[in-house]
Amino acid sequence: RRPGDPPPVIAGFVEPSLVFALGSGTRIEPASKAAEAAAAQGGLALVDGRAQQIFLRGISLQHAAAKPLGEVSGVDYSTGRPERLTLFRVSGIAGTPAGRSN
Repeated sequence: RRPGDPPPVIAGFVEPSLVFALGSGTRIEPASKAAEAAAAQGGLALVDGRAQQIFLRGISLQHAAAKPLGEVSGVDYSTGRPERLTLFRVSGIAGTPAGRSN
């Protein structure tokens, strides 16, 4: 995180232990709500591959932008399901709330 960043938003990947790692202000939301929150505050968003399309559509509808910073793939050991998480930096287009929190 950059100095002054708000707590991150997590979309589609429900792992409560991330709150311990990332801080108590971390928000775990469904993709559309995560997009609204990320667009309003800016900063980092961690998005599950299955939620990515909805998240990015929501970011666009909020007139914000999400730049991918990195991706990690693995297997959820409890379900055996493949996982892909992408970390985005969300910023607003001039005049939107996220535009103040780059």
